[in-house]
Amino acid sequence: MLALRYLRETDAATPEASLQFERNIALGYQRLLTFEVDGGGFDWYGKAPANVLLTAYGLLQFADMATVWPQVERAVLRRSRDWLVSQQGSDGSWTDPRYGGGAARDVATTALVLRALAATGPSVDGGGRPPQRVADALRRARALLVGRAPDADDPYVLSMAALAIAGMDGDDVFARRLAEKASSLGGEAPADPEHLVWAPAGQTLFHGSGLAGQLETTALTVRALLATRTEKGRAERGLRFIAANRDERGSWHSTQATVLAIQALLQGRGAGGLDADASVEVRIGGRLVETIALDPANADVIRQVDLSQHVGPGASQVDLALVGPGAAAGGGVTVQLAGRYYLPWAQAIAASDRERAPMTVAVAYDRTTLAQDDFVDCHIEIEYLAPDPTFMVIVDVGIPPGFAVDRGSLAELVGSGAVDRFETTGRQVILYLGDMRRGRPVTLTYALRAVYPVRAKAPGAVAYEYYTPERRAEAPPVDMEVTER
Repeated sequence: MLALRYLRETDAATPEASLQFERNIALGYQRLLTFEVDGGGFDWYGKAPANVLLTAYGLLQFADMATVWPQVERAVLRRSRDWLVSQQGSDGSWTDPRYGGGAARDVATTALVLRALAATGPSVDGGGRPPQRVADALRRARALLVGRAPDADDPYVLSMAALAIAGMDGDDVFARRLAEKASSLGGEAPADPEHLVWAPAGQTLFHGSGLAGQLETTALTVRALLATRTEKGRAERGLRFIAANRDERGSWHSTQATVLAIQALLQGRGAGGLDADASVEVRIGGRLVETIALDPANADVIRQVDLSQHVGPGASQVDLALVGPGAAAGGGVTVQLAGRYYLPWAQAIAASDRERAPMTVAVAYDRTTLAQDDFVDCHIEIEYLAPDPTFMVIVDVGIPPGFAVDRGSLAELVGSGAVDRFETTGRQVILYLGDMRRGRPVTLTYALRAVYPVRAKAPGAVAYEYYTPERRAEAPPVDMEVTER
């Protein structure tokens, strides 16, 4: 929906592209509805009780969706809105005790809910005034933020509060003050002093930390500065940090960071961009291999250049030059060089990497030589080592070639509460774990059947935090042999 909005705002949406995006939005909308809990609200897996954070985030998604796809049902929004209002504390706050409280987290949670309620008002009420109970909830929430947010020394919390209040009134002086304080807590990025970065004091509401947490916080601070029309220059430097920190897949390291980064870039579109036409010349070893034409209208469009055919063994020097009338401005043009290579497992999982990893994962089969149609048990052990607890650890285990997973044994893991959810594809088993804490290792077992005679490596496993995927651990492949019965 963000992509469709961008295409429409830039008059670049073709009928074919619009139809495809609208089809995908419709499928996503129906998928989201499967997570609604009876009585209103949403949960990670659609199980009662509903989750305050997820319901508020879902309302924000629906509000964005309604701007480009008018089929969003008001009844769905109304049920979730009413459920959220019913969960407000007597002091005007919202909290979710399942994931820990504290003054700062409660301020951030309240800010998220306030943003959701304010953003969905027009969609739910058809342009009319909200019911008095909703208006009262908004008023109490704003009063709580006014009273508590200034005490925060966390740019994540301050920016969340500033955005929430600005969502009710873009000219609110108090929102501007919060944005200014959040801005003062940023610093120059180590890799480039022209970039500004803001880091959360701890984990974000969605458990982001590390680079993913920095990207979430920077995007929110940039959005708060832009929404309150405050310190445009610092907002532009934050946008440069965001643009320069895409991962090799073109996203921003986690789902939450990616969504917030795109929203910030769309909100700041045109800030610090080219003032005139320019070109980027790509040279390898002094030889021109590609020229990319840019102009003020398309400078924010991502271009990819495959250099694999121009490089060989040994060192290769890549030179980039911005030339033409727009070269003097230079703003808004960022470059990323990404490479892919393979290493033997002994080198890929070095001892130093294991020592630094926040968790460990090990995979073992009760036997590695068996006959066709035999069953084998796969044992997985995950241990979380970091001092702070985490939520939503994913374990992605490869399925050996020629084997089929016994889904009944996976369903037993869910039934026993060992995992929250599982998914299978033709190549992998994906297990969703809930909270994990240091000193509480998790052991899981499920069965597979040998379908075909084969001698192959069973792919290894990866365990990672969903909201901070760079915090991960890997297990190597296992040799398997299936003989003909």
